[in-house]
Amino acid sequence: MQDRPIVIEEVENTKDEMLLDVKKMPHDFFKEQPVKGALVYFLRRIIHDWHDYNCRIILSHLARAMDSDSRVLICEQSMSNPPSPLNAQTDLCMLGIGAKERTEKMFKELVPSSGLRLINIWKAEGTNVGVIECAKVEHGH
Repeated sequence: MQDRPIVIEEVENTKDEMLLDVKKMPHDFFKEQPVKGALVYFLRRIIHDWHDYNCRIILSHLARAMDSDSRVLICEQSMSNPPSPLNAQTDLCMLGIGAKERTEKMFKELVPSSGLRLINIWKAEGTNVGVIECAKVEHGH
């Protein structure tokens, strides 16, 4: 589990039994990923907080840390096109801080610009939340 130092400290202080065996590591995702070759890098509700430029930095650091069998799983809400009124309102609020909800098409454009290839978008019926599965782009492919 990686997060900002203050979040890691709070988690360690809660003494939550479910998290006792989880390795906790302070990390700034705008810097090089220290864990190399993990099978899975899981990002939950992170990408929607950032402009595309920042997302490319975050995802590129992961791409450089990955092995050929590694995966990045991005758990995010994806907007329909056109968005529902509630999603549109939420997105307008987020735009004020440089963030945005993305459509599947937007994810399909963002991921390849970060050294990753999109494998699949997994979504349960009746929800806008999904998991975007990405693999490292191998040179020569």
